[in-house]
Amino acid sequence: MPRQANPLIPAAFLTLALTTPAIAAELPSEAGAYLEQEIARKVPQNWQVHVSRRGDGLIAFFMPPYQEAFDLWYEPSQLREKILALCPSNDDAIWRMLAPGQNIMFQPTVGGKSTEAMRLTCPRSQTPPA
Repeated sequence: MPRQANPLIPAAFLTLALTTPAIAAELPSEAGAYLEQEIARKVPQNWQVHVSRRGDGLIAFFMPPYQEAFDLWYEPSQLREKILALCPSNDDAIWRMLAPGQNIMFQPTVGGKSTEAMRLTCPRSQTPPA
């Protein structure tokens, strides 16, 4: 009597093939790991930072402690100033790791919530304040 193929094996391979690109997109690239490390050096130790790849570049989500994040959320000019201070200078190695059309974006997170409306793109010619 011939053995029947297990139908779960092809299904497992199909699932793996469909989910691998999504999983890989979440893995930090060399540029993402570098940026995350550089941002972590600039922010207070109690801030959390996570960098992800997006089609048009890298996005850094940063999470200050709740009260500080809440205060910054309602002080957009102060938030913008803090974000721009985190932007890499135009001679930073990160820009050479990215394709010419790619950007670095920052997006604050408060209490686990965020919105693209608060996202800020770093200008490539940014020279952070001293």
